[in-house]
Amino acid sequence: MQTLTQWAVTDTLTGRYLPSRKQGRGFTNDELTYLIPGETFPRLFASEKAARTAATWWKKGVTRVRVDQTYWGEDETVTTTPRPSRESAELLAVQVTLTLP
Repeated sequence: MQTLTQWAVTDTLTGRYLPSRKQGRGFTNDELTYLIPGETFPRLFASEKAARTAATWWKKGVTRVRVDQTYWGEDETVTTTPRPSRESAELLAVQVTLTLP
């Protein structure tokens, strides 16, 4: 048996988690979700710092990154659209232990 320690982001007020992504846009587009065995899974992070950083960005709102090619290289523009409903979330990075065969 092997154990692996990861981190997830949960809202302590509602018990919902930042979900894992199968495809599509970045995770700031997602809303927190309840875990349903076999259907929804929490997004896992390799470190507590990574989970806390993701929670901070999610709480700020939906973030989009636009990359333009210029004569001098790439020009990156980051815009965030606030989501007032997220301001009340009490996000916490929680440790998750996976047991692998």
